[in-house]
Amino acid sequence: MKQVLIPLLMVAFIISSCEKENATDPSEVNCRLIQSENTVTNGLIGDEQNITNYYYDNKKRLIQVVEHISGAASADKTTEIIYNGDKIWEVTVTWSHVDNPQYYSFSYDGDLPDTFYYSNDFSDHGYMLLSYSGIKLTGAEYWYKDSYDDVYELKWNETIEWEGDKVVRSSSHDESFDGIVTAHFEYDNKKVPVRLTPMGYINRDFTFLSTNNVTRQYLSVQGNNFFEVNYTYTYNDDGYPLTKTVELAETTNETIYEYNCN
Repeated sequence: MKQVLIPLLMVAFIISSCEKENATDPSEVNCRLIQSENTVTNGLIGDEQNITNYYYDNKKRLIQVVEHISGAASADKTTEIIYNGDKIWEVTVTWSHVDNPQYYSFSYDGDLPDTFYYSNDFSDHGYMLLSYSGIKLTGAEYWYKDSYDDVYELKWNETIEWEGDKVVRSSSHDESFDGIVTAHFEYDNKKVPVRLTPMGYINRDFTFLSTNNVTRQYLSVQGNNFFEVNYTYTYNDDGYPLTKTVELAETTNETIYEYNCN
C-alpha cells in the first residue's frame, strides 16, 4: 500500500513472473518507455523535477533505470536489474551521494518468487515472505532486524485482494500499530507505462501487479475512509499514458512520458 506514501514516484509496475498468464512478452510490447519527466510544485521539500531514463537489453527487457533528481534534494539514482534466465534475480541501487550500493535479491519456488531480500544497509534489514493463491500474490510478511540484533521479528504483514487482473485492496497490519490500514484502488482500462521491473517490491506498492493504471486511491482504518488521491491521465493512440497528473492539497504532481513505439 506504499502508493499513497510515495505520490512523487511513478507507480503501476508489473513483474512477469508473478502473473504468468497475464504477462506480456517484452518483444510484443507496442511502446517502450524511454523517458519520464516528473515535476512537483509546492511539495514537502519545495519544487522538484525528476528526469528518468529507461534502458533495455537485446531481449527488450528493462535492465537499467537512471533518475536525475533536481531541487532541494538533488541526486542521481541508478537501478540495475540482473536476470537469471527469465527470472529477475538481483537489483542494485546506487545513489550519487552514497558510497555503498543497495542490493536486493529474490529466491524462487518454481516460477514464482517466494522471498524478497532487502538490502542490508541503514534503512533495510530484512526479507519479505510471499504467499499466493494459484499464481496471484495474496500475502506478504516483512521480517526485520536492526543492526545490533541477529533475531528477526515480524514487522508487518499485508493481505492483497484481487478483482480479475487488478489489485483492488491491500490491507496492512503493522505490529507497532493497533489496527489494519486498507488501501483501496480503482483503475482505468489502459496500458501501464513500463513492465517487468521489481520496483514495487522495494516500495511496497502492490499495484505494480495490476495490468492497468490507478485512477483513484483512498485509505480506510477499521471501516473509516480518509486520504483520497485521484490520478488523471492523457493517452497516446496505442493506449499508453502520455501524462499523469496528481493533485494533493496544494501540491501538484505531473509526469510526462516518452515512448519508442513500433
